[in-house]
Amino acid sequence: MDEHVSTAEKYDKVWRGGIYGGFSKNTGGERKTPLLADLIRRLSKKTGDKKVLEIGAGSGVHSLQLLNAKDVFVSAVEHSSIAVQQMKRLFQGRKNIKVIKADMFNFLMKSPAGHYDAVYANAVAHFLSMSDRKRLFGLVKKRWPRTVFFR
Repeated sequence: MDEHVSTAEKYDKVWRGGIYGGFSKNTGGERKTPLLADLIRRLSKKTGDKKVLEIGAGSGVHSLQLLNAKDVFVSAVEHSSIAVQQMKRLFQGRKNIKVIKADMFNFLMKSPAGHYDAVYANAVAHFLSMSDRKRLFGLVKKRWPRTVFFR
């Protein structure tokens, strides 16, 4: 089994057990990060429709923040079934987000061609091995060479 899949499976157990409360539970840090604020600021300056890919979207808290920027469409990729169910409830009825249950590497290798204005990954890269981080960054750069990658 690939290392990144076993990590995702561990997170699924955390979600299933109701243990997950955010990495910065009760600090507000999970909902507001300087990186996320910078991305939202940049998106707000761009005119027209904007597409953001969030890798490792977790509970959808950051996707929700991204949707507050005008004319933003988010594709939220998450491996955990429990987290995906939570996001689908959170975003029920919203047309400017697509929740995708997928392994991030498989998604990046097999996703249909398209354009993203930004790719956002909050904490997922921190839990990958160095070789998987390089693989992640390489796949994003190869698929979308002109896209800004926030991690």
